[in-house]
Amino acid sequence: MSRQNFHSPFSETLTEIPSLLIDSTGIWNGFIFDNSLESGFLRLKEPQVKDLPELRSNVLSLDFNNVPLPDLSIPPSSPSRSSQNEFFEVQEELGETDDEEITDIWALPEVFKKVRRNRLIFWDNFLDEKLDEPQSGYLSEVSPRVFTLIANRPATNSLKIVKDDVLLNAAFELVLGRSSGLFRWIAEENSFHTCWENIIAIGYSGTLLRNTIALFSIVGGDTRILVESFRDLDAKSHRVLPSRIALLSAARSALFAIHKHLEDLRTDVSSLLQVNRIVSRVKPLIQILTSCCTATKPWKSDHEVILSLTKETSAASMAHSGLTQILQEIFTQAATPALENLCCTIGLSSPLRNGHTLDWTDEEDQSWRRLLSHESSLLVSQTQRSLQLLGQCSTQASVIRDRMNKAASTVTLRPIYAYTDVREQEKLVLEYENTMRPTILASTTNTPMTGSKLTGMGYSLESEDMPATHPQDPFHLDMDLFNSPARDEARRQKSHLEQHVISYLTKLGNEGSEPLQLPFDQALASSVAPMIAAQHRLLSYAVLQMLFDKHNLIAHIKIQRDFHLLGHPTFSQRLTTALFDPNQRSGEHNRSSGGSTGLRLQSRDAWPPAGSELRLVLMGILSDSLTSSKEGSLESTISFAIRDMPSDDLEKCRDVDSIHALNFLRLQYKAPNQILENVLSTSVLDKYDRIFQHLLLILRLHNVTEGLLRDNCKTKWASRKELTHQKLILEMHHFVMALADYCQNTAMTLCWQPFDVLLKNVKAYIDAKDYVRTLNAVRSQDYLNTLHEQTLDDTLRAMLLRNKQTKGLRLLHDLFGLILQVAAYRRTQTEASRTRRNDDDITMKRYEHDFRRNMAELIDFLRSETQSPAQQTGTKVEFGIGSGAGVEENPIEHLLLRLDIFGYWSLKRNTRSSSIVVSGH
Repeated sequence: MSRQNFHSPFSETLTEIPSLLIDSTGIWNGFIFDNSLESGFLRLKEPQVKDLPELRSNVLSLDFNNVPLPDLSIPPSSPSRSSQNEFFEVQEELGETDDEEITDIWALPEVFKKVRRNRLIFWDNFLDEKLDEPQSGYLSEVSPRVFTLIANRPATNSLKIVKDDVLLNAAFELVLGRSSGLFRWIAEENSFHTCWENIIAIGYSGTLLRNTIALFSIVGGDTRILVESFRDLDAKSHRVLPSRIALLSAARSALFAIHKHLEDLRTDVSSLLQVNRIVSRVKPLIQILTSCCTATKPWKSDHEVILSLTKETSAASMAHSGLTQILQEIFTQAATPALENLCCTIGLSSPLRNGHTLDWTDEEDQSWRRLLSHESSLLVSQTQRSLQLLGQCSTQASVIRDRMNKAASTVTLRPIYAYTDVREQEKLVLEYENTMRPTILASTTNTPMTGSKLTGMGYSLESEDMPATHPQDPFHLDMDLFNSPARDEARRQKSHLEQHVISYLTKLGNEGSEPLQLPFDQALASSVAPMIAAQHRLLSYAVLQMLFDKHNLIAHIKIQRDFHLLGHPTFSQRLTTALFDPNQRSGEHNRSSGGSTGLRLQSRDAWPPAGSELRLVLMGILSDSLTSSKEGSLESTISFAIRDMPSDDLEKCRDVDSIHALNFLRLQYKAPNQILENVLSTSVLDKYDRIFQHLLLILRLHNVTEGLLRDNCKTKWASRKELTHQKLILEMHHFVMALADYCQNTAMTLCWQPFDVLLKNVKAYIDAKDYVRTLNAVRSQDYLNTLHEQTLDDTLRAMLLRNKQTKGLRLLHDLFGLILQVAAYRRTQTEASRTRRNDDDITMKRYEHDFRRNMAELIDFLRSETQSPAQQTGTKVEFGIGSGAGVEENPIEHLLLRLDIFGYWSLKRNTRSSSIVVSGH
């Protein structure tokens, strides 16, 4: 058969639909589909029809007579078996089977054990399930369950295998501080305990399981303690400090971020080791939060809370550098209430708005000294006093404070931890000071301040910029009640804290990216110091303006110089005459004739005089002296008064021949306002009074020695060349004259010249509105008060009146008492006693010996004072720029030269005096 006789499969026949009548015997039936109904290709086999099985009526008939009921009681000390079945797997390998198998009567065998006949067609059906393969002899080929049982098999067969999902859920609950079916919280012990003993898990060794559970228990226990501390926020039975409230709020935000992060990872965790890795990142943060909240709980003030938190955060940042940003946010939020109080204290915010007061106690001062540097805390107290003085003595104080509140709105006091941020803060503070300077300079002038435009920080301090009120619209509603800046700032800080926590937990933060960071114990002090210093300068200049321009401080200080320090020549002369001149008329009775009135210290029957007599004699002298001076308008500020003294000291004043006879007399000064009282304080006036008492005693001794010298030259024995007593009287007169001249001309000049020049320069700077040079010369009114007290201290030291110079003061008083004894002895001598020359000579020689001995000791003391001046003066405050203070001199050297310029008393001390034995002495 030839090849052409075969039908080609690629012929046109394939593309044509054959007719149904064509005979198909000659065509290849592989490509022809017989679609006739008579074909048997799609024919189905007829199923065998069977009848349904008959229903049996006794299928659901039950007989419970012989079925024992199970014991449903559960021991109270052990979990139920249903809970065990929920948490643990059946341990067939350990041979633990139930004694009785209870048949489930509600499960039909036809349904429960039904075998599916029509199996799906897939490759697993080709496996021969009945084939029993030989067991491997290697332990490595066995399932992990066997390894777990072997590794954790105890002495008794009481192991409980925990399901994997149950263990993971219980571990998460434990980390979150919650109880579960495996772990429960014991409040008495403040720790978590396992509900079951000898629990194991497939794939974990006993050591690993115990270590992870111990770690989770620690974290969960700290979390539980932390949550318990949050109850203080809702407790109304006791007062919680604002700083602790802020700390607990920050800690709760951080804990919320931690739990949110754990809950997000919960669905992705499939292994206990993954939980361990996550918890190892969470553990240090939880422990730090717990330690911070626990350490700050017992303190009773905001400053103590911040100080304790500073120690905790400093130690934590050193141990965990990755937590630095989180700790900074927490520390900032905790310090915010105290810094807001500080802003109110120094005038950067309104006390009425924030609920603060202007009272500044010594306890708060000491607390700020522990938080800030000594200089900053001192500036805070001085600024607060300046603010008080302005509020009490200035009508523009409220305007100044309102403008300060407006200008300081962009410069907030908050901890800054980066050096670059500190520099930016200093720039803002400088702009704030430059903005407020015109307001301060115009505060004491007649220039209206309501329309002044003060720019410098991007805004104008005009009246329309101040908070507007609506007196004509009492129903005006402020729509910004719930969006206050403080609330927005708190919300922003919380969001930042949560972001830092999430970044730390996800390792997105760059640990150690800020190398130039301030430690916590320095961040607070360094960040607020520039603003405190600027506010201190502004308010100090305002107070200095009031002192020198409005209240004439220089005139009040000059009154003290003229009368307390006897600088007024007329007053000192008339006072000496009124007190010691025996030729004056007495003021005890009505005067029958004219003439001046005096007290006549040593020529009256009773001493001290009555108060009415003192006012009659001394107040007239004081009034006349004030009238003749430029300070006549200040007459009401100073007056003579009687000192309040104990009865023993008052009894000493009755002896007119003692040095205590004038101790009851004092000059009393009363400042007309509080701002002058701050400079002329009680301590300053007390030092003035000590100098006045000493100078008054010197005036008395000068009068006594002059009387001795005059009486001795007038006697008839002087013509007979009986000058035995003349030498002693001359020595005493020379001593008193040298001491009086030294006190009035040398000590006063050397000690007061720098301070006088300083006051003059400051007055000129303030008149010229020179802000910078004024503060360079004298920093504040407190600094001026310090310089004033230092000048008085130098004066006291030059006059040997300091408390450290008790030996020199005792020697002076001994010499003064000896001179008064000689005067009393000479006054009581009669013509009959003068004939007894031997007794008189012996007494005078004894006085001469005592005087020379005391003088020699005084010279030695003065020489020791001149050789070690640094040890005597102590710490001194330097005078400001432009004060005119020259090289420091020791005034005591001048006194030493005046008393012993040629070594007279030194030679007398070395010369052995003849011994004098006087019976009865």
